[in-house]
Amino acid sequence: MRKIVSFIIFLLMASAVFAHTPIITQENSEGNPVIVENPEISKAYYGEMNGTPDFYRIVANEPFDFYINILIPYDPVSYNREFSVLVMNNKRMSVTFLEESVLDWKPYFEEFSGVNYLQGPEAKKRLDPGNYTIRVYNKGNAGKYVLAIGEKEDISGIIANTFTVYPFIKEQFFGQPVFLLLFHLLGIVIAFGAVIFVYFVLYRTPRETRKLLAENEGAIKKMIWVGIVITAVTLVMILSKNTSNMFNLTRVAVLALIVLNQLSLTKLMAKRRKRVILSMILWLIFLFITVLAI
Repeated sequence: MRKIVSFIIFLLMASAVFAHTPIITQENSEGNPVIVENPEISKAYYGEMNGTPDFYRIVANEPFDFYINILIPYDPVSYNREFSVLVMNNKRMSVTFLEESVLDWKPYFEEFSGVNYLQGPEAKKRLDPGNYTIRVYNKGNAGKYVLAIGEKEDISGIIANTFTVYPFIKEQFFGQPVFLLLFHLLGIVIAFGAVIFVYFVLYRTPRETRKLLAENEGAIKKMIWVGIVITAVTLVMILSKNTSNMFNLTRVAVLALIVLNQLSLTKLMAKRRKRVILSMILWLIFLFITVLAI
């Protein structure tokens, strides 16, 4: 069991290699800006202007390495790539300026999540302690954008935001329904949870409890298959909406192995410990790839 727990921790940490901490900004103003904490830590602020500029503030007590980049979700029908970013110190003097220019925007495909951006200008410099104001604007002060600040990755922030924030970003910024992902995760939880239950009852509980499992074996098997069917159907729907994600075909292959392994488990109470453990590992791999695909 320790090996399985260690495997889970490894998967979660490995997923952080491919991500930053996503944050959806709320309505803000110069008097009520978005506060950027730990500006060296990599964060992506997903914002949308509605008639007024957006403002961010950094309060630094010591020198820090400052990195900033602006991107926009790519929409071939209607997108605005005329965004500027002005960074000022507490004397309202410019320290960094990312000027809007059509020529500076380049297509950027995030292969792990399968979404397309246009990547705008970026800047990097060493800044002294102090208060800094970041202003994002364009001619009409309208449009969706992503403001990337910092380069150091924070594993805890990435893991915490993977399921709580990024699904809503996919819906609001890329038109991918969040309910589809939630049902997909529900299928994984049902099937994977049932497999874990079988493992603990078979190998970690008294014989009397195992007899109870034998009496309800049919219901547990149905639960596992219900989870597999929900996972498979939602995966097909996700594939139909996003064929560019590099992990989707891998997920299909792993799910096929899960199905084949489950078909071989005709009797849950049979002494097939290796098959049950294999099922757990396959579901862990599938979950890990799903996290990367989000």
